[in-house]
Amino acid sequence: MIYVIYRILYGTDFLERSMRSVYDETDKIFVGYSTEPWSKPKNFPKITDIEKSPVEVIWENFDKTDEKIKIFSHHVDTPKGQFNYLYDCAVDFLGKPDMVIFMEPDMVWAPGVFKNFIEEVQRRSSEYLFAPQIEL
Repeated sequence: MIYVIYRILYGTDFLERSMRSVYDETDKIFVGYSTEPWSKPKNFPKITDIEKSPVEVIWENFDKTDEKIKIFSHHVDTPKGQFNYLYDCAVDFLGKPDMVIFMEPDMVWAPGVFKNFIEEVQRRSSEYLFAPQIEL
């Protein structure tokens, strides 16, 4: 079982493309999102006032009944331990996976590359592997 876990505050411009780039090779996609930053700065605009929410993007571009995708609203006051928290939430909702890939909403894999990444992870004995990011 392969999970992709997203943590999202803002940056939904590429979310659909990102999810489509991993969709076929993933058993479950878990999207944890918040609508306000950890630090709660004064006069910070609501994320939904400046862009579409992750829920809007997903519902507009994927089947709402797709059981592969789980959307989860959450807020924490610090980034400390957030990946562990999201992993634990995903396991509570979906069960324990064999492999987890944490993604940001602007990470988009070229066709075939995510599949190659998964195969490389499965061939290695290490529990951890990361893919360098190319900024465009």
